[in-house]
Amino acid sequence: MNRRSFHLAVALALALAAPRAVRAFDVVISTQGEFADAYLVNGTAFPPKVVFDAPDPANPASITGTAPHGGRHLNGKLCFIPRRSGARPNRYVVADDTYRESCLDTNSPQARCTVTSRGNPFFIGKDPDGWAVLKLNGRWAKRHIHTAWPGFDTTPLGMDPGQPPQGNADPQGCVFDAQGNMYGNDVGSGDPTDMDPSHHGALEVFFPGPRHRYDTYCFLDKNLAQAGMPAMDESGNIYIAETGMGMMWKYSPPFPASEADCPGADHLVTTPPTKNMFSSHGTVPCPLPRPTGPRRCRSSDDGGGQLERRAGGRHPVRRLRGLGERGRRRRPLASPDVGAIAARCEPDRWAELPHRTGPGSPTLVAPTAVLSCCARSHNSTRL
Repeated sequence: MNRRSFHLAVALALALAAPRAVRAFDVVISTQGEFADAYLVNGTAFPPKVVFDAPDPANPASITGTAPHGGRHLNGKLCFIPRRSGARPNRYVVADDTYRESCLDTNSPQARCTVTSRGNPFFIGKDPDGWAVLKLNGRWAKRHIHTAWPGFDTTPLGMDPGQPPQGNADPQGCVFDAQGNMYGNDVGSGDPTDMDPSHHGALEVFFPGPRHRYDTYCFLDKNLAQAGMPAMDESGNIYIAETGMGMMWKYSPPFPASEADCPGADHLVTTPPTKNMFSSHGTVPCPLPRPTGPRRCRSSDDGGGQLERRAGGRHPVRRLRGLGERGRRRRPLASPDVGAIAARCEPDRWAELPHRTGPGSPTLVAPTAVLSCCARSHNSTRL
């Protein structure tokens, strides 16, 4: 399983709440090691870090006691579901492979794998790899978005479900278009020497549908060697890095509008989008392992997690508003799944979450009030 880290800077706007004013906070949510950790950016070298989603119970062999906060195995990018989709507001999606990780890819399936009651806090469902729909407090909304994997839900516990079909191998990224459709990528096998076409990565799109559940889909491309996470520009073009070939692709309309545009058993669109090789001559990426050279690394208002550097201090680089900055411009955003989201969160609505430390890292004590309601007003689409 590829481990990717995605950093989402949530700019918590200054809000007035009677009878007192509420401070503005910057919070970074990062998926790493299948956890989701939240960092309160307070100007210190080691900001407080708390668990926003713990993938497993403290005792996987038991379904008594306190269930883990979140309880999902998460990977990749976080995207808010836009209001225009018609789906229930105040939800976000992250790539999720909980059932396979907890119940199938282990010789000791967790006790919660046998829970069938959706009201039980240990319930995890039997969904193949896809995207979990989560509430703003980090809890799973008991909804999952994925392509079909026949026989997956009937695989005995502790047994290998076999080679996943395209769409289920390694879902990672997400982005929403102006119609509320969700585009995502399946990395594929992740092995650059694997030439089997059925193991290649893919670009897919899920439609809200009449039930607003994103349970119908089409594939735009099934021939990507290690597909990277998608990005979208203001015109609706989609960009995908094919890392196995060292290439970047730009996809332009026509895009499918419903599953009627991919009627075959393979769900591949009958009219493919325009696909062209894309190259960028813009700014220089900010290389994290190299400390030399002046940097201005910030989270982007319209991309999320983007890092840039001033090369020699003379080359113009677009100034990005993000972590630790105040006085933000108030302007419309192209989509609420961008990196910085306007939100209101009052300290008295926060809840304590467990802190998490790693070997060799400083002990970070969770503050008495830490983020639980992450983006209560992100659908305002303004900063």
